[in-house]
Order: sequence, then structure tokens, then C-alpha cells
Amino acid sequence: MRNLSSVVRSSADKKSTYIIAVSAGGPTGVCFAAMFPDRVASLTLQSAVTKPWLKPQDKEYKLGRRIFKPSVEKKTWNMIALINNILPQTTFKLMLPSFSKLRFSEIRERFLIDLEQSQTDYTNELRSIRTPTLIQHSKNDSVVPLTHVEQAQSCIPHAEANVLDSWGHLIWIGQHARHFDEKLLHFLSSNQIYD
Repeated sequence: MRNLSSVVRSSADKKSTYIIAVSAGGPTGVCFAAMFPDRVASLTLQSAVTKPWLKPQDKEYKLGRRIFKPSVEKKTWNMIALINNILPQTTFKLMLPSFSKLRFSEIRERFLIDLEQSQTDYTNELRSIRTPTLIQHSKNDSVVPLTHVEQAQSCIPHAEANVLDSWGHLIWIGQHARHFDEKLLHFLSSNQIYD
């Protein structure tokens, strides 16, 4: 898994960093918000890891350690891209079980992709976050279970959860993506992101 945490906007002003932490980038966003509370205006967790996740004995962890280690990762992504370009429907069907608990037929109706971080307990960091926080997730996410939403919401004071019945982990793709986008834009505008 790649660290997908991204800082949306930052400047020299206080409270000027707006963080969207995605998937395995959740711990990075959580730690940044906990370590620099005077710099963070808001935190958004999208399908984000917020507690210990994959264990070293899990097959996904073992596979990820092999195919995403620095010396191999570029080749892995190139191979996935090549296969996807040649056989896109096959690639889609093969990868779906990694992203959703729903059957392919259900997904097709609705839809017409740093492991070390996953071992850490971020409870203390989550509890120290005081910035406005939006948690966005799908109830059908098979990559990051809903217990991560529950963990973040129970630890971050006033965190707001936005859990929809979308197809799976990639909440920004598919028919429900518009609902997630609208909620995110409303959250950001209500926290004065726009000048």
C-alpha cells in the first residue's frame, strides 16, 4: 500500500493546513494533526486506517511486503498497468474482492486500487486531535473495516462520520462519489477553506 495522505493547502499562517488522509495514509494524517495542532485547520479521513490493521501473519501483509518493497514496487505498478491496459475487465474482476465485500454483480450495478504503519496503535494521537474532523467511509469497504471509523469517532472529539452504502474502498469512484464530494465540499467550506 502506498501512503496516500496529502496536504491540500498550506501557507505560513497558523491553522493553514487542511489534510485529507486516504486509506493507508490515515496514520500520517492523524500523526500530523496530533503533532501540529496549531497548524491544522481540518482533517478529513477517507477510507482511512486509524488503528492496527494488517498483521504480519495476514496473507495481504506478506504479499504487500513482497510486491511493494522499494526495489520491486515500480515493477509491480508497471505490471498492473500493463495487464489493466490489455485486459481491463479481467483486472477489475480480479481486484474487486480486495476493495469490496459485495458480489461482482452488485458492484457492477453500482459502479458502471507503508505496511509498517499498519501495526501501530494511534489511540493517543487520535485523542489529541482537536481540529474539525470529517470521516468518510463505505460500509462495504473490505480493505479498511468500519471498526476504523468507530475508533476514530470514539477518540476524536466532535468528529463527524459520513458512511454511505457505496460499492467499496474507493469511495471517490462510482455513483455514490457525488455524495462524498458534496459532503467534503460542505465540510471544507464550513471550516473556511476558501478565501
